[in-house]
Amino acid sequence: MQTTTIPDYPGRLAIEELMKSIQADKEASKVKWEEFHRGMQEIRESQKETDRRFKESQREFDRQFKESQREFDRRQKESQREFDQRQQESKREFDRRQQENDRQFKEGRRKLGFLENRFGEILEYMASPGLMKKFRIYGFTFNKLSHDTEIILEDRTIAELDIFLEGDDSVVAVEMKSKPNAEDIKGQIERMGKLRMYADSKGDKRKYYGAIGGVVFQKNMRDYAHKCGLFVIEPSGESFDLLAPEDNKPRAW
Repeated sequence: MQTTTIPDYPGRLAIEELMKSIQADKEASKVKWEEFHRGMQEIRESQKETDRRFKESQREFDRQFKESQREFDRRQKESQREFDQRQQESKREFDRRQQENDRQFKEGRRKLGFLENRFGEILEYMASPGLMKKFRIYGFTFNKLSHDTEIILEDRTIAELDIFLEGDDSVVAVEMKSKPNAEDIKGQIERMGKLRMYADSKGDKRKYYGAIGGVVFQKNMRDYAHKCGLFVIEPSGESFDLLAPEDNKPRAW
């Protein structure tokens, strides 16, 4: 750098001092610019580092999120499988219990049916010894009483009778039930029709009457049996009652 020489004149020192000050300011400005440039460079480098770390953090976050999502999906599927498995096990247990309940119900029905048949048999054998005497009250005279009689026509059983009372001019077929219902009464009416058909095929001119007995006879069933023209037999204390239809007019087949 060239140095300017200022001729000696009044105020020369002040001018030199001014020039030195200007030169110093230039040097200082240069230093500040270099410092500014370095500062900006450092800021850019720092920004790059910040961006790098941010991207790295973002990648790590994405990785962890994906792993968490995969773990969530895995547990969700595992929970669904466990739920489905428990549901299937519950259904199998329900089906097993349902089958067991059905079996017990059928067994109960079978035992109940057995007991009902036994009750009917008890009434049958309780009533048998005095049945002929009871019917004499209504003007019937019988000389024969049979149990468990099968009526066979053309090699085919058309009726089974619990008690069969026979006389010279009349016959009574008795059906015994534990608790007669409407179907039992209708069945006895149908049975009487078959007996009439059988009697006609044999030239039997006797009149056929029907009776139905029950250990428990509800009033509406008793009334229905009487309306159909049947005698009703039911327990009474240690014996039994034989009840004729209204006005003592049983139906004759």
